Amino acid sequence: MIKVILILLFFRIDNDPTIVDTFDRIEVNHYHNKYGAEKWSQLICWDWYGRKHVFHVEHWIMMKDAYKKTEQGEKKWNKAIRDYADTIRDWEERRDFLNGTNYIGDFTGGKYYPFKNFKTRYWEVKFFDKGHRRIIRSKIFIETHSQYDPEVADREFFHKDLRRGLAKIPNQKIPETTQEWQDFVDRLTSFLEP
Repeated sequence: MIKVILILLFFRIDNDPTIVDTFDRIEVNHYHNKYGAEKWSQLICWDWYGRKHVFHVEHWIMMKDAYKKTEQGEKKWNKAIRDYADTIRDWEERRDFLNGTNYIGDFTGGKYYPFKNFKTRYWEVKFFDKGHRRIIRSKIFIETHSQYDPEVADREFFHKDLRRGLAKIPNQKIPETTQEWQDFVDRLTSFLEP
């Protein structure tokens, strides 16, 4: 226990300001092309507008690290694509299908995938942004699959300039904390606890 206290005092881990943004609903949306192949995923933060009885997008983040390519996954994908392509008689449609269904990797979630925090009873996304720890949280989490972009579709009804986005990062100078360093400290303190 003394070691943990010394580590906390020495590295001043408790001094790291955390910026918390709370939304009414967070969504992980998987976009599929016209052939049903998944192309990308995004985290969308929604707020409820009770007067109009509708949710509107307040912020969104592309989940660029949500896919991991594996040799086994690529073999399985290519076999399934070839098997289906063999059923297509029209050569131009078959070519378009094969060109539009490239393997992007297996979905692993990445750093922006929400998890349930049973202490706070919120779904949370934790990440670092310019040296500051951020938490995006909501009581409601949904995961959707679509062939359109809900964030872009919402712009028709709620202009993106009206979105509140995430809280601004304060301009105070703090020591730079990287995700790797925070992970190291988290692992170290978990070993030292009884």
